[in-house]
Amino acid sequence: MSAVFYVNLMALDEAVRGGMDTPLLCIKIGSGIGAGLVTADGDVHRGADGAAGDIGHIRAVGGHNVLCACGNVGCVGALASHRAVLRGLGIPESTDDDPLHGTRELARRIADSDPTALHAVRQAATETGEVVAMLVHMFNPRTVVLAGPLSELRDDLVSAVRAAVYQRALPLATRKLTITATQLQGTSGLHGGVALAARDVFSPAGIARLLTGEPEPGAGG
Repeated sequence: MSAVFYVNLMALDEAVRGGMDTPLLCIKIGSGIGAGLVTADGDVHRGADGAAGDIGHIRAVGGHNVLCACGNVGCVGALASHRAVLRGLGIPESTDDDPLHGTRELARRIADSDPTALHAVRQAATETGEVVAMLVHMFNPRTVVLAGPLSELRDDLVSAVRAAVYQRALPLATRKLTITATQLQGTSGLHGGVALAARDVFSPAGIARLLTGEPEPGAGG
């Protein structure tokens, strides 16, 4: 499953199980940065080739010459992802004893008000917020949900993203906008996949396939 498709499933779960208002934009800040969009009709926007939402390769305002894994420089994912924050602070993502070492250590430093960690998270959130502001103008969502490991630092993350969005985006696009951190657990992508499959099976086309015995799209045999 591609990372972009997984974020789409997370966005769908936020709308269905989380009860968030649509249009909904879900921003996952993890090893990279991706976005999922659920339209006002409740559909997932995938784009022509399923690549919609790969926002980690948008050039960040403060990206300068930071090299990205894609070979370009200045991508927001290379500057503001969870992985990039940990790398900048010299924190290993995992250890032999703790696969979530990086997440826990960053949370500990934030809880201890470590100024370097606070600055790193807020700077990453600001860079992400600049990109979110562009997306807010393009898609005019009712809700923006922040997910991924950095979303656990909700106060610092959400406040910095909000500040960037409200500074850059115009009031027409933000006056009814809600920006929040996810309240769902890490299985939101799985739940979103179940919701997507159920919609397909019980859609008019899905019912027709069941009645005629046609195979599901993409099924072998």
